[in-house]
Amino acid sequence: MGGSTIAGVPVTAAGSAEMGGILAGLEVERVILAMLKIGSTDYQQKIDVFKSSGLSLLTVPSYVELVSGTAKLGQVRDISITDILGWGEVSPYPKLLGGCITGKNVLVTGGGSMGRCYLARLFCKNREI
Repeated sequence: MGGSTIAGVPVTAAGSAEMGGILAGLEVERVILAMLKIGSTDYQQKIDVFKSSGLSLLTVPSYVELVSGTAKLGQVRDISITDILGWGEVSPYPKLLGGCITGKNVLVTGGGSMGRCYLARLFCKNREI
């Protein structure tokens, strides 16, 4: 899609290494990540490229969202934890998890990644666990 336009807006495609130079040469307001078939590690690397830029990061709906009717073709949305992890959110079983960590200190290492940040927030939010 690189070199084409969508609604009159130019589409740029580049590798992570070239992206910094491209951003410096353009007046970019938003970045839309439109990569439906990409692994979670590669997706996280793409997000990291833009994280420090302060740009708004958006994505296109997944196939599941389009087929189920929860999204329409042409819509964009904020990136979610589901996009990064590559699977749907799974709610914890408080009784199972609670038996392991209730009344104990829990260390979640590598809290800089989206998945571990999510777990740390979950632990803090659910103090009854």
